[in-house]
Amino acid sequence: MSTTNSDKKTQKNTANIKPGFFYKCVAHALGYGFFATIQLLRFPYFSLKKKAVKNREINRSKNLTFPLNGQGMGDLKELRMGSCGFNHSGCGAIATFNAMSVLGLEPKMEDIVDFYERNGLILNARMGVNPSAVKKYLKSKGLQWKFYSKSKDWDACLGKDQVAILLYWWVSRKGCGAHYVSIERTDEGINVYNEYGNRDYTHKYEDIQTFLDSGQYKRVVSMFVIDK
Repeated sequence: MSTTNSDKKTQKNTANIKPGFFYKCVAHALGYGFFATIQLLRFPYFSLKKKAVKNREINRSKNLTFPLNGQGMGDLKELRMGSCGFNHSGCGAIATFNAMSVLGLEPKMEDIVDFYERNGLILNARMGVNPSAVKKYLKSKGLQWKFYSKSKDWDACLGKDQVAILLYWWVSRKGCGAHYVSIERTDEGINVYNEYGNRDYTHKYEDIQTFLDSGQYKRVVSMFVIDK
């Protein structure tokens, strides 16, 4: 099977390709070590100040509208954060933009990136956005939210009048990594924004567990649930 995006490029469907137990163990060991040491990998803001100024000029030049999907496509791949392009590590900023849009706050990407550059990039964005920076961002906006890192039922954590920023650790036979998405509950199920970097549309699922069970192996690291 294959799925075709708006650029007419055929994408391989990996839904039935699951990593073995050994791959999962190795990936989890790397993942836990990664999140245990990220506080030691934060560089001071002055180390990227010149890049941040250029990044803001680039990011504000794009006319972005909700929803944002496909961080490696179109205008999104040209955006910058820290030392990297969005195609590499823009998922945290995109998840924040989409979540704020669902809340009706009319966010600006240049402001979101600027906040994370000052408050929580890991290795100048080479390894993305620190979850603690997401907490700081939500606090700065005066929002009501709850934080979850463990749950037996992720669907029970997200109500109809809420939106989530979810960070998960993924594993496939090609590698492993971390990815942020935003999730909105609807009457029909849930919308997952920016699930894949090479697909510029919103993915719809019956519920969060169905999403987590789809595609490559996923394990939730953290979920911020925000009241509308």
